[in-house]
Amino acid sequence: MRKLFTLILIVLAIPAFSVSVTFQVKLSGQALPKDTVYIVGYITNWQFQPMIDLGDSLYTWSTDLEPGTVDNDGNDSLAYYFITVNSWDSAGNQDWNYYKRYREWFDTICSQSYPLRYGTDRWIVVPDNDTVVMCYFAKCPNYAPPSGINEKETNTLNFVVYPNPAEESVLLRLPGMKTMPQIELYDVSGRRYTVDKTVINSGEIKLGTAALPAGIYFVKVYDGKDTGVRKLVIR
Repeated sequence: MRKLFTLILIVLAIPAFSVSVTFQVKLSGQALPKDTVYIVGYITNWQFQPMIDLGDSLYTWSTDLEPGTVDNDGNDSLAYYFITVNSWDSAGNQDWNYYKRYREWFDTICSQSYPLRYGTDRWIVVPDNDTVVMCYFAKCPNYAPPSGINEKETNTLNFVVYPNPAEESVLLRLPGMKTMPQIELYDVSGRRYTVDKTVINSGEIKLGTAALPAGIYFVKVYDGKDTGVRKLVIR
């Protein structure tokens, strides 16, 4: 009986593993009144989360989710959509329908080829591995640009962040670095942080992170041509 009880405690102590899910949306061809994009839905517990601007009308946001996560209705497909205001009543006048002017809506053909949650929202089934979801604002998933249009790819800049998780400092390894790139650090709320940057050698830059609160951050690097974003965990 004691062995069985010990086994139960061991099983209960095993933490559920999570995967990194990154959402990226392109505002190509969209005449929108705002220039900041948010993601909202069951994915975010229906809280508006700002996405990081990668440039060229491309935005990204990442989170950790457990594979097989279910919503309040027991569905394993989690709802979400993109929007360019940060609250249900952004007008500040109790106009609860205000947000509808700035969220993405889909053509009828989308709902036919890709069933929407609640008839209007995107959805995802959390896989058992890290994944990136890429789409266009108000376009069907897996939307491809017309032939002949060379869309800028995301994360075209190759660099490594280590150690990760980090504590007092972190190194960025950028093969072939010729000049100091533009480096920005954001937390999951979209707040930008200033950190000390020191060039260690021709391919490494040291970031001082000792003063940062523990949490999840995103390192954005732009070398004048390409952009890359990596997730960083500070302990």
